[in-house]
Amino acid sequence: MRTVGTILLAALLAGCTPKTDEQLFADAMESQKTSEADEAIELYQELLERYPESPRAPEAMYAIGTVYQDHKKDFPKAIESYRRLVVRFPEHATSPNASFLVGFIFHNELKQLDSAKLAYQDFIAAYPQSSLVSSAQFEIEHLGIDPEQILTSRSKVTEAKKPPTK
Repeated sequence: MRTVGTILLAALLAGCTPKTDEQLFADAMESQKTSEADEAIELYQELLERYPESPRAPEAMYAIGTVYQDHKKDFPKAIESYRRLVVRFPEHATSPNASFLVGFIFHNELKQLDSAKLAYQDFIAAYPQSSLVSSAQFEIEHLGIDPEQILTSRSKVTEAKKPPTK
């Protein structure tokens, strides 16, 4: 009888072994793919709490921002997560995108043009070599202008540059 109890206890304890950072990240990604936003955020947060120095920590922060932005439409929380990433891991490969997205959200989702301009300027200053710099400059130049107006004015410029037809 004692052997059965020992086996049950061992099985129970084995099931309680904490997941590794890689397991948490994989589970969170799976939840994110299946649009289980709250569960994904919880798993990414658990990874950050248990393994703050994990190589997956910056990716988890970026993913939290993405889930808040794309799935939950909670733009202030997305900005918070992206900014946390940029401050904590400024050299990580995801940080330039996160920094750009702060400006993008302020501009396109929250319509806070002054904040967007500052965020884009901060992005350009921090990541001058990023491929997104020209996009940030374009965004700054067109803050508050309806995208339809931008397209209309661009097509007029294109038409004006065409040689006359005979």
